[in-house]
Amino acid sequence: RMNAAEKKAAALPPKLTVPMILFFLPVLFAIILGPAGIQVSQRGIFGDQHSSSSQ
Repeated sequence: RMNAAEKKAAALPPKLTVPMILFFLPVLFAIILGPAGIQVSQRGIFGDQHSSSSQ
């Protein structure tokens, strides 16, 4: 009985790899890259607000 449970527990990490990649990585990228994306959408890629509005 204990041996069967150990075999199931040993087989679990490879099965969990795909769901972790599918569900956790996109959220992690959104958290890390979200603030940078917001700044780019507000200021432009190089942040040169003042150069175009000065003329």
